[in-house]
Amino acid sequence: MAIYQGDQYSIPFLVRRGGEIVSPDMVTDIVIAIGDIVRSYRDGTLSYFEGKWLFPIYKEETLKMPDDVSYQIQVHYGKDIVHSKEYPIKRKTILCSLKARLQDD
Repeated sequence: MAIYQGDQYSIPFLVRRGGEIVSPDMVTDIVIAIGDIVRSYRDGTLSYFEGKWLFPIYKEETLKMPDDVSYQIQVHYGKDIVHSKEYPIKRKTILCSLKARLQDD
């Protein structure tokens, strides 16, 4: 799936930790950032469906999105927060199911 400026999408993220898919019942929050656009499960801007976290991105945001961006994920397990590394991506080539493996350190 390519993101074109002016379009609106829900980008699915498959998030794993230690090979296990991270689901809402395992976390107190999950925060995903693509560039400077941030969504959180706790504040209701991220949703979860069939094993994937859905990151809505709106028309106005795609118009402002540069060609080269990066994304990062934070998973909150109570007071513990686990961060993924930062992944560089191109706006035009964001895949249908972006994957992030969380670092255990």
